[in-house]
Amino acid sequence: MLLCASLLALSGCSAPSTTDSEGHLLLVNPEKPADRPTARVAGDLALVGDHCFGLDMGDLGTRAVVFPAGSRITADDRVDIPGLGTLSLGEAIDGGGGYVASAVAPVTVPSDCAAGEVAILNPFN
Repeated sequence: MLLCASLLALSGCSAPSTTDSEGHLLLVNPEKPADRPTARVAGDLALVGDHCFGLDMGDLGTRAVVFPAGSRITADDRVDIPGLGTLSLGEAIDGGGGYVASAVAPVTVPSDCAAGEVAILNPFN
């Protein structure tokens, strides 16, 4: 918990973003938005900048991701995403959402995690 608090203070990230046992950051939307974009957001769970959980989208590169409210890191450092399941690095994610400039994301995105744009992930439902 102290590690999480330290990283939050250094990065400027707002809760409820959290870290795993190795200090990787999971950016989590603080609330379930009323108007959720439904463009396809898909790729493999990856680390972006060796620091933040995000997506490897093949030829489109990598993107940091703001995961839906309720997402969490499990005790075995997997990512549990409401509506999508519990995933390990390298496993496929296919959901709805959209892409926004990191400056207007619903959480503060550390500069080493995003070069301008992040994906906002919402499960299809």
